[in-house]
Amino acid sequence: MPYFKIIKFLFSNNIVNLIAFWKIELINNQKFSWYQVYRFYKKAKDNNDLNATFWFWWRLANFMFTSPTSKGRKAARRIQRQLIADYNIEVMLGASIGFNPFIQHFAGIVISDKAKIGNNMVIRQCVTIGVKTTVNNTSGRILIGDNVQIGANTCIIGDNLTIGDNVIIGSMVFVNKNIQSDTVYIEKKTYQ
Repeated sequence: MPYFKIIKFLFSNNIVNLIAFWKIELINNQKFSWYQVYRFYKKAKDNNDLNATFWFWWRLANFMFTSPTSKGRKAARRIQRQLIADYNIEVMLGASIGFNPFIQHFAGIVISDKAKIGNNMVIRQCVTIGVKTTVNNTSGRILIGDNVQIGANTCIIGDNLTIGDNVIIGSMVFVNKNIQSDTVYIEKKTYQ
């Protein structure tokens, strides 16, 4: 990891939004200090808490990638490549993901940079969240609300899809249309 570039970036930019995520997700709303961040990150790493360590690094890379200055973009891409290699998932830089996401199993997950996901998402293995690209290489967004659970082997693919709050999406489902809030969405199979 390019630690020197990361430290330089952190101390030369306004990182209020990044600190807000770390304060809630990493240090459990305790008073923010760099020592607290280090302590809780080390504890997560020592306990092999993949969820905490992945989101720590992804948040940092995404913040560096989307910041107004371009100095951190190269380091952000390097962090992302390392995350893909270490965790076997790709949450593209530029995606917007709310507080407290939880990945149940780290295997084969891909989330597009066009996704905007709310708080408290739970996602399971082999899930793809992506957008269709049109002939002129433009694409829409996928908006996913708060408290959404996504089952294993699910594909959410479309253009300008909206999934409401408090939705449970079953396993092995293909979603290409909007889902209203407070819904359980499953795909009925017919067996012979």
